[in-house]
Amino acid sequence: MALVTLGSRVIVSTCGLFGLGTALISMTACSDPTTILAVVVDSAVVLSIGVDPDPTRTYEADRTGIDPGSALTELGVAGLPIDVAWYPLSYVCDDARGERLTVQLTRPDPRMADHGFSPGTGRLHCSQTLMRYLVIRNLG
Repeated sequence: MALVTLGSRVIVSTCGLFGLGTALISMTACSDPTTILAVVVDSAVVLSIGVDPDPTRTYEADRTGIDPGSALTELGVAGLPIDVAWYPLSYVCDDARGERLTVQLTRPDPRMADHGFSPGTGRLHCSQTLMRYLVIRNLG
């Protein structure tokens, strides 16, 4: 996989290394640099108070500690219709559950279970700030 960033936008392709954020993590030589297979993402820190995910098409990761870049790339390559994702930056609930990557699709898709996600909103209310990953183009 390869990653190209411009500001906070990220393009993930099928060669080299990848990730999300505002900094270029790695770029390696590609045999076909025009093969873009995953997602174009715009990331930003947002307040959780304005986030209102649609519970009919929102999924939370089954475990904590998931790298959002890797997860969104995997979902994009699988052809899942990603709309937006959130990751808690300041999880404050006093529980053992912990922060979870939450992904909203453009429509419900049961294949999310194959990738370690279950229906749910990831307890986004347990964080005052979130990293929002807005998928501009899903090329899977």
